[in-house]
Amino acid sequence: MSQNPLTVLRYIANFSPLPYPQGLASLAVLIHEISTSANEGIQSLVDRVVEATWVITNAMQDAGDTMTEELVRHVGQFLRSSSDQATLRKLEADLERSIEFFSIGTKLANLRLSFSLAENAIQHEDELAVAVANAYEEQDRLMTEVRSEDSQLHPKILPPSPQSFFGRSDTLQLVVQQLCDTKSVQVAILGSGGIGKTSLALAALHHPDCVRVYGLHRHFICCETATSTETFISALATAFDIEAPENIGAITKKLSQLKCRVLVVLDNFETTWEPAASRSDVESILTSLASIPTVSILLTIRGAERPGGIAWCRPFIPPLSSLDDEAAKQTFLAISDISERDEDLARLLELLDNVPLAVVLMANLAQYHTCGELLRQWHAERTSMLTRGYDGRLSSIDVSLRVSLSSERLKRQPKAHAVLQLLSLLPDGVSPENLPLMMADSDTLAPAISALRQVALISTDSQSTRLRALSPVREYMLIRHPVRSENLEPIQRYHFDLAKESAADTFTDKDQIARVQSQVVNVVTVLLASLRAENPSAEAIEATLHLLSFNSFASKSATSRELLPLALSAARKMGSKKLEGDCIVASYKQDYEDLDANVERLTRAITLFQDLEPSREVDVSNAIACYYLADCSRRAYDIEKAIAMFGSCIEVFGKYSLFRRQADTMRMLARTYEDTERIDYATTTAKQALDVSESHRFTLTTAYCQDQLGRIYFKRGLFILALPLFKTTAELKLSILGESSPYVMILLHLGVTLHMLGRSQEAHEVLEKAYHVSCRLQIIGYVLDTSRVLGHVALDQGLVSEALTRLHVCFRRFHELNWVGGQADCLIPIGEADFRQGHYATALSHYHESRRLFRSIKRAGTSFEADVLLKLGEVEVKTLDLSMAIVHLVSAALIYRQESMRLCIGECIKGVGDVFLERGELKDARSCYAASLGMVKYAGVRRQIADCLLKLGDLAIAESDVQTARSHYESSLEWYKKARHYWGERDCEERLGKVNEEGGQFKRSESGF
Repeated sequence: MSQNPLTVLRYIANFSPLPYPQGLASLAVLIHEISTSANEGIQSLVDRVVEATWVITNAMQDAGDTMTEELVRHVGQFLRSSSDQATLRKLEADLERSIEFFSIGTKLANLRLSFSLAENAIQHEDELAVAVANAYEEQDRLMTEVRSEDSQLHPKILPPSPQSFFGRSDTLQLVVQQLCDTKSVQVAILGSGGIGKTSLALAALHHPDCVRVYGLHRHFICCETATSTETFISALATAFDIEAPENIGAITKKLSQLKCRVLVVLDNFETTWEPAASRSDVESILTSLASIPTVSILLTIRGAERPGGIAWCRPFIPPLSSLDDEAAKQTFLAISDISERDEDLARLLELLDNVPLAVVLMANLAQYHTCGELLRQWHAERTSMLTRGYDGRLSSIDVSLRVSLSSERLKRQPKAHAVLQLLSLLPDGVSPENLPLMMADSDTLAPAISALRQVALISTDSQSTRLRALSPVREYMLIRHPVRSENLEPIQRYHFDLAKESAADTFTDKDQIARVQSQVVNVVTVLLASLRAENPSAEAIEATLHLLSFNSFASKSATSRELLPLALSAARKMGSKKLEGDCIVASYKQDYEDLDANVERLTRAITLFQDLEPSREVDVSNAIACYYLADCSRRAYDIEKAIAMFGSCIEVFGKYSLFRRQADTMRMLARTYEDTERIDYATTTAKQALDVSESHRFTLTTAYCQDQLGRIYFKRGLFILALPLFKTTAELKLSILGESSPYVMILLHLGVTLHMLGRSQEAHEVLEKAYHVSCRLQIIGYVLDTSRVLGHVALDQGLVSEALTRLHVCFRRFHELNWVGGQADCLIPIGEADFRQGHYATALSHYHESRRLFRSIKRAGTSFEADVLLKLGEVEVKTLDLSMAIVHLVSAALIYRQESMRLCIGECIKGVGDVFLERGELKDARSCYAASLGMVKYAGVRRQIADCLLKLGDLAIAESDVQTARSHYESSLEWYKKARHYWGERDCEERLGKVNEEGGQFKRSESGF
């Protein structure tokens, strides 16, 4: 076959659009290629045969007549290879023919498939054309219907969605979920003026889900000008493009003809619905709209009452409340762009009660004023400053409040105005049962309260069930509608009596404290108003003094620092030296840290009392001033003066049968004796104070006296006696004060006592309780102290990681607060953790730093430094620095002796015994260990007893008395297990193991065991 025909055949095979010529041409080309390949194979085989024949001939000629075995073997291999190659070629030919047949079969199958696909494609194109034509016609029909509906109901331009919308996500989700139900619904958003009803409605109107369901058929109708039935119908007609309808029928007819769903928002609906004369007609119109299957209604209404005759969607949307703190902050920052770290921002928002409109208006002012400037302006102008410069319920708080106050529902209840005036004076609100006690005329209060709730000027607190008005309402009423003088007297009387009831230490249970504490802010507010009056009364000053006494141990957050200066000014204005002196004395607790200033003020108060005619009241006031002056002397270490002054106070209080004050003064005298290491006097005086308190059933004073006696016992190492006192004190304080700061303090004492006694599990439980209560109360000092002791307990139990985590966190916190003493306290157990793990150099560095810190705050020579010296001595014994060890241990013992800390002295003596043991002075070591054991064995301190027994065992080993050593080690191990002291258990078990293993051959090494 020539080249040209072959080229033509290949072209036909590759590019022919017809299947038969393409198949024939492909087959002809394939036959030609196979033939050509076969010819080439034959020629190659001939060449190889000729070549092989020549090679064999030459080889045989070279070999001559002799045929070697190797030649015969090679010739045989060659002949066999030729046979094998022939077989392989045959197999290859068979395989190639099989592949050719498969290829031809595949091509024929592809031909059949191509014909089938072509037929299907033609059929599919016909069906697609039909489907496209049908869809096109359907689209035309739908577009025609939409144009028809749009021609009947033109979409209106909606108000935009609020840009600064925070904190209502849950409520918004509920509203949208109800509106997007499969059926038409009616939803009402309730709340007071400026609380964010319109913003919530607009956010729902523009929500993607509502847009998807209602599309262009969303309508927003402001009812602010629709003050009658006629104007309401007109507003609806305008919204739905209906010209001058005579009644609602024309509107409902048009809406009923629509096949799509329609959403109608009726904003400020209270304007339309409020007038009693037209209310039933308005509700009838609303019912007609609600009856249309395709129409959903969302209305906003000022107040807490929904229109009647409508099946409102459930669950009801609860009346809106103020924003939470974070949402109010985000709203303010989004508008004002001030720094979120502004120190005055939180206070500013608190004054606004997080009312959305007030926050927005104040944020607008913050665009060109600082928060500090706005705070000062608020105190001068109150709600009048919250405006955008023009009148409107959404642009002025005052206008919004005037709208609420003009409600017909309020006008029908004249007493509602008086109730609102009263509530405006009381920020914490009033319980319904206490409200009649504060009003001259307490009849028919229920309808007045109901009317105020209906217009949402007041609400009921969900937790306390108190009636309360929000801050903007209160401030507006105080400026424009203050309480009348004739109505103020019963309010003052109620709160003055409450303040007298709050006198410290007179409570018997925590319910009494809770009752007073829950109303402290109200009492402060009433007292401020009374003291600022033109003619303040003596009763207001006395009530102020009682309240300040209450706040000495209760929640101080409610105390206004303005009270005492105002009371002092009022007393001077009245010319009452007695009240003036009482106010000066009361300043002691408010400015406790300034010792010199307190001494000066108290001395001035005593001078004022001495200028007056003697009387019971004057003598008592003078004695109270002397009591605080004596405390100043105690704090200044003028101990003898303090003791003498406390003694004279005890006589005065006893003379006038003021036994509670007498017992409390005895307690302070016992504390003074304790501070000067007169432990016997301290114990006796504390017991006397406790007897007086218990005999007159002063429950809280008894708790403080027990606490003081327990601390004396603790210092003496009498933990067994201190423990029941601390437990009883904790129970009393919990029953009266609840989980308060004094309760945390006694739990801390109790936990430390249990730890010292080796009752680790009980200590851990008590300290964990103290830790969680102090965290909840946010008392950082107690949080860190309890956590530090918990770290020490964990260390004794061998929980090194947990212990170091707690201790390092405490140390860091103390460092951030610049509390040097706390840092030094933390370093001691941190150093002990290193000591227990054999890191002696690191332990020494921690102890030296702790000592330096204690000395920097003038605690050299105190038990704080002694604690560090004792630990230094222990490490130095281990490192065989015995001369420094004896110096530190003896120094610590001398300091402990000055403070009568018996058990700590025993620890030092045991340490000195360790020094003697290392030196081989066994007799002196025995004397030290025996003395130490004698000091601790009756105190019930498990770990210290075990330490002494362990050392006596070491001493027995040094004397080669293995049997005695084993006995001491076994006893020590029992005590360590009771104390759950991991390190002691470990040391005992190691020693017992060696004793049992080596028996009488066990010897003490120079470096220990």
